[in-house]
Amino acid sequence: MDSKPVCKNCNTPLYGKYCYTCGQKNLNFSKPFREVVAELLSPIADIDAQLFKTIYEYFRYPGRVPANYTEGKQKRYLPPIRLFFICMVLFFAVYKYSGALQIEFADSPTETTTGTGKSAETFAGLDLSEKQKAIRKHPEQFTNTVFATFPYTFFLSLPLFSLISWLFFMISRPYYLSHLVFNATIQTVWLILLLPSFILLNTVSQAVSYVYLIAIGVYLIAYTLVAMKTFFRCKIWYIIPAYLGISVLNAFAFTGILLFSTLVSMLMM
Repeated sequence: MDSKPVCKNCNTPLYGKYCYTCGQKNLNFSKPFREVVAELLSPIADIDAQLFKTIYEYFRYPGRVPANYTEGKQKRYLPPIRLFFICMVLFFAVYKYSGALQIEFADSPTETTTGTGKSAETFAGLDLSEKQKAIRKHPEQFTNTVFATFPYTFFLSLPLFSLISWLFFMISRPYYLSHLVFNATIQTVWLILLLPSFILLNTVSQAVSYVYLIAIGVYLIAYTLVAMKTFFRCKIWYIIPAYLGISVLNAFAFTGILLFSTLVSMLMM
């Protein structure tokens, strides 16, 4: 009679593919190489399937993924907060290398700003008063700095946006974590839709990019209203004014974080 298989890591008897004590998967390397490789790659395939299913349901059924996820149906989805971080990294990369920050200067980029030999393209090495003079002479440099801090602002706004939505819907969703999951979902959709605008800006024209931004802005308003109704399960007569209130507070919060991040960036340059 064969003995019960045990976990190679902690010697706990196994009752399935995974050890219930340490979580290690029971991989048997005494088998054909192709089967071992298939087992090793199966988690990657599972993640891919979860990724596409999660993103598909984000757009097909607004609000359903965070609702299902916070109610315990988690296996079928990639965790929304993890997906937000993945999209945030991708957004950072595209934003940085798409040329979105390359704004033309009115004057020659080699023109000095304060007589100290510093280029108008950078504030590095200037004291605070010199930076103020440089901003007055080249305000587009300040715009560059604001744009450069935008992705960080987007990232930092997630916990604050979640707190604001909790204030409006604490009765239907009393736990802050559920609001964090919901807002991570909404902001992930924003990130996915914003990414093509950088490509359009540099491959087609500004006009096309702006039309696209207006279109996704309208779409996101409708998307967020539907998602809020699905997730918070409130009547539309409450959802609409709550959405307006949350949007105003989010705008103030985002602007405050953006200006603070810009100021910190300027002081550290």
